[in-house]
Amino acid sequence: MDARAGSYRMIPGVVYFDRNGGLMYTPAPIKLNLGAGNRRLREGYVTLDSDPQFNPDIIARVPPIPLHDESCSEVYSAHLFEHLTKEEATELVAEIWRVLEVGGTFDVTTPYALSHGAFQDPDHRSYWVQESWLYYTPHFAYLGRDYEQRFQMVTAACERDEVRVILRKTATLEAVCDCPICEYGRMLAKEETNGT
Repeated sequence: MDARAGSYRMIPGVVYFDRNGGLMYTPAPIKLNLGAGNRRLREGYVTLDSDPQFNPDIIARVPPIPLHDESCSEVYSAHLFEHLTKEEATELVAEIWRVLEVGGTFDVTTPYALSHGAFQDPDHRSYWVQESWLYYTPHFAYLGRDYEQRFQMVTAACERDEVRVILRKTATLEAVCDCPICEYGRMLAKEETNGT
């Protein structure tokens, strides 16, 4: 079967196929391992990969993610985003927003852009630092780019030549960037408003 069209392995009580909409149906929110491959498996996660040799629960090339809106409590992705162009990554982040329930988290790991690991693989098509993920929060909303910007950054770190970021889905207009730069800007604005 064509990976773009998708196929699935029935997981009783967890994932069913909706033949009308062509999307996977989950009766309760699932934890999704996106681009799982065969090395970065996590217990209790439904695996999605485009390569059938890894025997994932869902075979699909993303984006789009073949799941209904708000069907995931967590999305985990390790070493997938560097294989996408920035345009594909932006589209996939919007899909992750769509499938996450409010309050759900997106845990992503990529090679650090300035490391050898980022450049050694000829299949890498994009490069990431912790700050790259701020573009998917309200931090850079003033730029007016067509990105999903309603995530809240929970944590961002660079360790052992890897970037790991956790983003949380917030309600539609609830997200407020709480990075030190934005906190300082709000403090200055408040002082200016108060006349101090």
